[in-house]
Amino acid sequence: MSDFSSFATEMNGGLPAGFYAQMRTSLILVNSVCRHVFQHPHTALTQEVAALTELDADFVSTMQAVHDDVSLGTVMVQQPTEFLWYLRLGEQLLTSPMGLELLKRIQGFSGHVQTEDPDLHQSQLLLDHFVHGLQLLADNFATYLGQLEGEDAESLALGALQLEGIVARQLPSLPPLPHATPPEAQPAAPAYETDDTEAEEPAVQMTFQEAQLQVMRLSATLPDVLPDTLETPFTSAVGANEAFHTPLLPRLRQRLLNAAPDEPLGFTLPELVLLYRCAQVCAMTMLQPELERLFLQGVDISTDHDPEAASRVRHVLSIIVGGFVELVQNEYGAEPEFAQARQEMEHLADLL
Repeated sequence: MSDFSSFATEMNGGLPAGFYAQMRTSLILVNSVCRHVFQHPHTALTQEVAALTELDADFVSTMQAVHDDVSLGTVMVQQPTEFLWYLRLGEQLLTSPMGLELLKRIQGFSGHVQTEDPDLHQSQLLLDHFVHGLQLLADNFATYLGQLEGEDAESLALGALQLEGIVARQLPSLPPLPHATPPEAQPAAPAYETDDTEAEEPAVQMTFQEAQLQVMRLSATLPDVLPDTLETPFTSAVGANEAFHTPLLPRLRQRLLNAAPDEPLGFTLPELVLLYRCAQVCAMTMLQPELERLFLQGVDISTDHDPEAASRVRHVLSIIVGGFVELVQNEYGAEPEFAQARQEMEHLADLL
């Protein structure tokens, strides 16, 4: 091919078929950290990054809308320099402490994890895999810019080093990712506190085994992280659902994070309805290929590393969520609150 534009015309926006699918998770992670940077335009980090790269919130939004080979190839053709800076910035942020915080947040980890913790080690390996893919893409695209766009290779390399220095020096000026505060650092909430802060007797008492507890923790995390991680009609509807915009959700999540396996947990009716909604969202999230791998890695049910492991984890997760939903519906399905919750979940399912 003589230039990238003709390559774009002939091969799905310049990319081999399925290329976006291979890079999708890495690009989702990049968008999450870059969006966080440009949501805080007055920080030293954001201002220095913008001055060096000319990246802005509009380009981050453009990348958030990328969803296939054609749309990705279009950005690479029309805004190649911005795309390269975007990859480089994402690479630097994901290799900073922000990267692991993001992955822990997505996976529902509880915050302060010791460096020898196997969950942290597994997350770091997963993050390294995604970052390696970004590095390869950025390096290859920089080579393309040098060969076909006339960009000076030394200038591109120098710019990458300058960006690395900015991130290393100014990252502390950026506020932490939302919901990154470990639950043990938050003030304890009353066990059965409701939205109006009145004490309420638990309607039911449950015990969860280790795997069940992890799935419930993940379920209580998803309504907060989904809208910020991927832009689809489904995730947007989750973010717009008022039922998840309640102080009850972080308190419920904290209780689950602090709970031990087989520890009796009492739930008020509002808590049970909320956890029912969260579990339904968790089940539907497993139907989203863009996010499935990240969330399955956050549920340490199977430690096998063969190709069928994800399928087994998915099956176990389905059984756990399905069993919880069925139990709640059988016992409390006649309550008006659950009738409304079922209607909302049916609407979400229609968006998949």
